[in-house]
Amino acid sequence: MTGVTGFEVSNGCGADGCSGGALNVRTGPVTAATITTTPGAYQCLYVTAFNNAGASTSPHPGCRSTPGIDIATTREWTDTSVTVPAGAAVGISATGDVYLSGVGSSQGPGGDPSCTPAADYAEHSSRFPAPQLPCWSLIARIGNGRPFEVGTSILVTATAGRLYLGVNADSFSGNTGIWAVKIKIGGLP
Repeated sequence: MTGVTGFEVSNGCGADGCSGGALNVRTGPVTAATITTTPGAYQCLYVTAFNNAGASTSPHPGCRSTPGIDIATTREWTDTSVTVPAGAAVGISATGDVYLSGVGSSQGPGGDPSCTPAADYAEHSSRFPAPQLPCWSLIARIGNGRPFEVGTSILVTATAGRLYLGVNADSFSGNTGIWAVKIKIGGLP
């Protein structure tokens, strides 16, 4: 196509499709566009060039995975740099084992489902960011909202705001290891 005046980049979802994960970007007279995605997401995009006479066809998408994000257990919350739109489905998955010094053993992102700080550490439960959720599990919050359990995988419909991930622990010193996390707006990663 000659005389390109811009591009349309789409993930193939309509404005209301893909559980809030629609992406439709139309650019002006440029040769490139920057698309922001989430950590660890597998994203397929259709690219169509257009000019004054019309648009090209894009029969096949280009697909790529973005690097995931590592959640360290040495701090309560990690900013994922992901801003969630209101009502969007957000998928989060995690793998790995970490060593938590206060526990004396390694833990996966599911933590210990037989333990909750409110029941098992009542006198110290206020030190945990989410006393009602499993001990030593991967948790999330949006903005300053109430924490919710992620564990190894979750798909939630979210309120608008910045996504933070953390570990439901009462101490962060002496912990080692990371959980590898993938995030996707519009479904499970």
